[in-house]
Amino acid sequence: MHTPLHVCHIIYRLDFGGLEKLLVEMINRIPENALQHTIIVLTESTSIATLIDKPTPIHCLNKSRGQDLSIFPQLFQLLRRIKPQVVHTYNLATLECQCVARLANVRTRIHAEHGRDASDPAGTNRKHRLLRRLVDPCVSHYVGVSRDIADWLTTYIGLSPSKVSVIRNGVDTATYRPGQAQKRSDFRFLNVARLDPVKDQNTLIKACRILAAKHANFRLTIAGDGPARSALTKQVDDDRLQDRVHFAGQVASPLELYQSHDVFVLSSIAEGTPMTVLEAMACGLPVIATQVGGIPALVTPGHSGYLVPARDPVRLAAEMEQYLLAPDSALAHGRHARATALEHLDAHQADQAYLQLYQGYRDLA
Repeated sequence: MHTPLHVCHIIYRLDFGGLEKLLVEMINRIPENALQHTIIVLTESTSIATLIDKPTPIHCLNKSRGQDLSIFPQLFQLLRRIKPQVVHTYNLATLECQCVARLANVRTRIHAEHGRDASDPAGTNRKHRLLRRLVDPCVSHYVGVSRDIADWLTTYIGLSPSKVSVIRNGVDTATYRPGQAQKRSDFRFLNVARLDPVKDQNTLIKACRILAAKHANFRLTIAGDGPARSALTKQVDDDRLQDRVHFAGQVASPLELYQSHDVFVLSSIAEGTPMTVLEAMACGLPVIATQVGGIPALVTPGHSGYLVPARDPVRLAAEMEQYLLAPDSALAHGRHARATALEHLDAHQADQAYLQLYQGYRDLA
C-alpha cells in the first residue's frame, strides 16, 4: 500500500479568493491516506487558513513588493528540508518557483493556470510569454482550468500539447445547494468577486444604472473586497444607486448569499473557470456572465443563464431585465444550472483528476 503522496502547493498569497478557496476545499476533501499537503505562501496568509480542517503546514516567505530574489534561497532550503514528492505552483506569480523546485530535486513539478491578470487579460504580454518558455524545461506538466486556457498555453505560448491537461474546477454540490424558497418584494442579483479591475464591477454598476431608469423592484449585492472598492463605492454614490447596490464586503462563506438571491451576475473581462459561477449554479441560480475564458463551457444561453460581451453594460442590463420581467424563467434556468453542476461540475471529479495526475508521475518514477 502506498504511503500518502506529499504535495507542496506554492501560491502567491493565501487569501479569500477563488483559487485559494479551491485549494482549501480540495485539501479538506481528499483523504489523508491519499495526499499529505504543505502550503508555501510567497507573501502572507490570512484567516482563510483557519478553514483548513486537516494538519497542513503553512510556510510564509514574506516576499517584498516587486523583485525580491531573497525568497528563492529560502524556498530552496525549505524544499530540501520538507522533501515533497510533488510541487504544484499556481499562476504566473509562482512560475519561477518551478526552477527552484527542480534545483531542489523535487521529482514532479506541476504548474496550473487558473486565469489571467487584469493588466494582461488576453495573455499576450511578450515578456511573460518569454518567461513561460524559459521556465518550461523545469515543468513536468501543466494544468489549464478551462479549454480556453489550455489552448492558449499550446498555441500562443507554444508548449507541447502532451504536457498540458484540462482539469476544470469543481464545486461541492452537497454543500452548495438550493435553499428554501422565499417570498420577497424585490428581485435580487448577486455578484461575488474580488473588487478588482479584471472583475469589472464598473460595467455591472453601469448596467444597474440603465436598469434603474426603468425598474424599481431590484437590488444588487456585491460581495468581495479589493483595490477597486473606493472607486466602485464612489461610482454608486455618483449614480445615486445607494438604495439599489449594496456592498457586502468580504464574505468567508457565501452560501447564504447564493440561497437568498435570484440571479448571479459576473462581469469579468478575463476568467478561467470561476468558482463563484460553479457555486451559484450548484445553488440553483441562473448565471449572467461575460463570454470570456472558460465561462461559455459552463453556461448554456437560454438554458442555465445568458452570456454577454465583456464591457457591454447595455447588453448586460438587457439580460438582467429579462429575468426581472420573467422570474419564472429565472427559476427554470436555475434548476437547469443545478442539474448541470450535479452532472458535470462536481468537485470530486476534479479531485480524482488531480490524484490521477499526481500518482501517475509517481508510478512513472
